[in-house]
Amino acid sequence: MDAVAFLQTAAAVADPTRLRMLIRLGGGPLSVGQLATVVDVTQPAASYHVAKMHSAGLVGVRRVGCRTVVRRIERRWASILAALDPA
Repeated sequence: MDAVAFLQTAAAVADPTRLRMLIRLGGGPLSVGQLATVVDVTQPAASYHVAKMHSAGLVGVRRVGCRTVVRRIERRWASILAALDPA
């Protein structure tokens, strides 16, 4: 990951709500409404955070009927964890 991509990703993960969402998405895809409930934010706030994570390449989104389903992009998540590993 180049420096610019790392900084964009780090900024997206630096928010505690987004970090909680990303951790929770490790259990599998969720709708924006489900994410809002899990991390205890409003649905508009969850949509805002999902948009930030999507623009940073951390999550993928797809429409299923009237819902937006969010999944964590594992290779990006792994690159974050690797960048934080002091070894």
